[in-house]
Amino acid sequence: MDYYVYFDPETRRLSPLEFDGNSVMAANAINWSPFYNANNVNYPLLNRLLNNPEYRQRYLAHLRVLIQDELNPAQCNSILDNYKAQIDALVNADPKKLYTYTQFLSEVEALKTWVASRNSYLNSNAEVAQQGPQINFVKYINSEGAEWMAPTENTEVNIQAQINVSNAVFGVNLYYSNVLTGNFI
Repeated sequence: MDYYVYFDPETRRLSPLEFDGNSVMAANAINWSPFYNANNVNYPLLNRLLNNPEYRQRYLAHLRVLIQDELNPAQCNSILDNYKAQIDALVNADPKKLYTYTQFLSEVEALKTWVASRNSYLNSNAEVAQQGPQINFVKYINSEGAEWMAPTENTEVNIQAQINVSNAVFGVNLYYSNVLTGNFI
């Protein structure tokens, strides 16, 4: 819903381009399932992707990272407080503002509440709350045995990682590309 699809001829990949994303922060969106409309055939892309076990698992892994890193109330509150500190005096002094200064202060707190509520709701979902695989101690070693040194052209690279799993994992895939812009293999 509310996106276009762009075909990049260089990478030969389709990328969704979101627009009209203001509804994502609507009051009722706090309780939208992370699988909102996934079973609705009127949303064929979403329906097919999230009903494919491999893509669903990848979606959940990315969603968990986003919740942890970007929808973290402590981190978001810090960012909001920083922005508020930068513009507070300007908003208060603006003679042509559309909203009162009190409304501005109230909306800063409303944003913090929204982030905390959405974070809590998403983490209460049984699938989201499952512990995903933990990938630790990742390193790559070039053909000369040097860690984290760029390999020379047409040489092998050894990738090492420790994968800790608490749920059934049937395999681990490494997606890579040998160019900055291109499809992952």
